[in-house]
Amino acid sequence: MERLSKPIGIIYLIIAVGMLLNGIYNASESIPDQFNLYWMATGGAFLIGVLSLLISKGLVASTYISRILVGALFIVSGLIKANDTLGFSFKLEEYFAEPALNWPFWEPYSLPLSIFIAASEVVLGFAVLFGALIRLSSWALLGMILFFAWLTFFTADCNDTQYNYGEYRNLYQSGDAYLKDGDYEIALDKYTDAKTFYSEEAIDYRINQVPTLKQKGIKVQEDSVLFYMDGDKRINFVASAPFEKDCVTDCGCFGDALKGSVGRSLTPWESFFKDITLLIFVMPIFFMQGSIRFNSAKDDKIILPAALVFTIVVGGWLFGWWFPTIFTGLLFGIYLIIKRFLVKEVQVIAAAIVVILASFGFALYTINYLPIKDYRAYAIGNNINEKMNDGVDGVYNDMMVYEHKETKELLEIDQNEYMQRWKEIEAEYTFKDRTKRVVKEGVPNSISDFKPFKYYQFLSDNEKNNGVIKAAVAKIYDQYYHKVHVLENVQHNYTDSVLEIDYDSTLYPLSDTTWVYKGLVEARLDASKQMEVDFTQYLLSLNKVLFIISYDLDKTNEEAWKALAAIAKKAEEKGVAVYAITNGLPVETDMLNEEIGANIAFLTMDATELKILVRSNPGVLYLESGTVLQKLDFNSLENLEL
Repeated sequence: MERLSKPIGIIYLIIAVGMLLNGIYNASESIPDQFNLYWMATGGAFLIGVLSLLISKGLVASTYISRILVGALFIVSGLIKANDTLGFSFKLEEYFAEPALNWPFWEPYSLPLSIFIAASEVVLGFAVLFGALIRLSSWALLGMILFFAWLTFFTADCNDTQYNYGEYRNLYQSGDAYLKDGDYEIALDKYTDAKTFYSEEAIDYRINQVPTLKQKGIKVQEDSVLFYMDGDKRINFVASAPFEKDCVTDCGCFGDALKGSVGRSLTPWESFFKDITLLIFVMPIFFMQGSIRFNSAKDDKIILPAALVFTIVVGGWLFGWWFPTIFTGLLFGIYLIIKRFLVKEVQVIAAAIVVILASFGFALYTINYLPIKDYRAYAIGNNINEKMNDGVDGVYNDMMVYEHKETKELLEIDQNEYMQRWKEIEAEYTFKDRTKRVVKEGVPNSISDFKPFKYYQFLSDNEKNNGVIKAAVAKIYDQYYHKVHVLENVQHNYTDSVLEIDYDSTLYPLSDTTWVYKGLVEARLDASKQMEVDFTQYLLSLNKVLFIISYDLDKTNEEAWKALAAIAKKAEEKGVAVYAITNGLPVETDMLNEEIGANIAFLTMDATELKILVRSNPGVLYLESGTVLQKLDFNSLENLEL
């Protein structure tokens, strides 16, 4: 231990100083970290380095601190994942998908993996706190944290590349527009700026071609692609390749918990810094694994109370969820009872069995029922309409970019400054471009994709006559349909159709020898497109409505829908409107109604949002005036109260 203390202290101080210098140098550019997780990692490295280097038992103290922090954090983090194992499995599916990690082999195992990972985090947390099976636990800890550090780095790098590609495309397309207008210098500036964000053959080709095009005065044209004519020869520009990766945007269950508590998830880089912070505290446990034993009474007095306090800070204060503290306290109690009444030889295995059963049991419970803590915007007590309008608009300033005629220095000013200096600017500068500066970032609405719809031709008569639905139809009607007057020419035996807006009855005298009026009918503009009528405002305006939710109709069965049909019938008898919202098409839902002998009104919505509404497939939500009052999984339908 003494031999390890000084080398470890030196290594940690070198890491800390390196992170400090990097943070100071790049603070405003490459460390987007509002939660200061980068600085937490830096501080953790300094703490362990100073303790290990300057204090005789500093490495022991560092190990105690690391065990408390890592153990408690793993318990809280694991319970958050285990609370919503289904949601965690959806996030794993995103990672495994072909456009992301391209590990399709693992996709069918996303749910078992989510249960195993979540429960294992909890088990490892307790193992570290108890000092049990520490060699196995420390290797498992290190492997898990290294994997997640790599995964979050991959995500952050992918998101940066995607953002850079977006900036590149904006500049690239702007350059193309200037090139077609013959503004060769500005086009070249745009292409050069674009290359700072992203590089590919298309942009290199343009940068190389522009001077020649300018010199020869060749006009660039565009049809399906950008091209120019060199004599009789057509030369196409190299096309830009699309960005083909699907980047994961947040950290799943942990992100949902943060959104529900502090208002937003961690960014990909913040998730990476979180894992680096954990890695810094995991390493002393790994280095000291040979000296850590199953806790003595003295160890318990130091570690258990401190860990319990930490679960209060993280679980209760940060996430507003007291269950991790209660869960941890109960298992601590059982652990102490085991140590009090069982012989030493079986204490470790008995404690391990209890922790494993409790951790995996909790994960399996939430699979069969619902999360006991719902951090999503559709939680009980939330008003959906309010959550759809709780965002804050961003503030942006339109800027003009000018280039000094002599020095070529760029000047970026807003309209107010331009009006004050316009004489100087017009005399000394040349206008280059317009851009936007972000004054204040906007905050998106908590709910943005709740958009259940029904195809227009399937609307019932009552729905067509409802004022709210009529308004929804009116908004988009002319994008899908037009009304035409149909008349038959008796004399020449042909039919004429006239748009309602163009119809003049005086031009079509009605008689049995000239024109016979056949009626006003609706005609589709495009027979391949069905008109989607948004039911959002109609549903939220209802006093009482029961939603039957199925995010994957193919994975439900006929018996389940027969039970739901019986519940729907009882609800309607009590004056509650009932709508099933699924990912199914009308042909599928009509067939389902026929099979179960019911007449449930079905709406369609994106499966991703349906998974957020309720984790059960199927499940139900009961709302009054847009407020969620009950949310039940399929196994708890007997608890529904209308």
